[in-house]
Amino acid sequence: MTEFLPKSEIALIKALAEKKEREIQGRFIAEGKKLCLEALHNSMDIEYAVMVQNPNEEVLAVAATLYHHGVNVYTVGDAVFERISNTQNPQGILCIINKVETNSQTPTESFLAFDSIADPGNLGTIIRTADWFGIHTFVLGGTTADPYNPKVLRASMGSVFRSNFIITSHLEVYLDALKEKNNSLELYGMTLEEAHSLSSITHSAHQWGLIVGSEAHGISEEVQSCITTKIHIPGHGLAESLNVGIASGIALYHFSLLTSQ
Repeated sequence: MTEFLPKSEIALIKALAEKKEREIQGRFIAEGKKLCLEALHNSMDIEYAVMVQNPNEEVLAVAATLYHHGVNVYTVGDAVFERISNTQNPQGILCIINKVETNSQTPTESFLAFDSIADPGNLGTIIRTADWFGIHTFVLGGTTADPYNPKVLRASMGSVFRSNFIITSHLEVYLDALKEKNNSLELYGMTLEEAHSLSSITHSAHQWGLIVGSEAHGISEEVQSCITTKIHIPGHGLAESLNVGIASGIALYHFSLLTSQ
């Protein structure tokens, strides 16, 4: 079922820990049993898989599943696997996946727009939460983390594989252009100042976008100019603010209720 991984690939795989290299190679790493199976079940373009030379039964079962679906599986020694792994406690299997660029730059459904969400854990958590509520389109602006960052992939638990990403360096320009194309588009922005309580939003447009900013800086002034309705989640305790992932989940739940009405 397996053969040894060519030495020429080892350095290339290790380099995929960096965003620039992922862009150059046009591929990324999905590491661990869960992500490998999620990639397979979501019909990702898996180039090949790599597992340790002496895998446990669970890893061997995942490798067998991949192999029976036409994925080549290579082996490496434990020391080599630790070198190419991005986790502290490697599970012993990973997949190399070719990135598939989307042709559409215009959302056809409701979406989330990220204004410089640089923390990969937060980004992955929000993507996973949005997936739960049926949102699969994301606009990544400013310094937002790469969705194929290993930490984003792990935090998303595979939801990245069901997502459509639109990347722009000037989020405000992109959102203004969307509003020109669709004058009924509602753009909600999560802010702390001069905003409507989330519970006061009792109906939503057919298509809407939820703009989320970083915990440190919030939504930039330039992007705030695109917002049609500012919203906030009122609190009753002493905490300064909510984690951006938690706040996004609360807002998405509220909008899911409006959509189901």
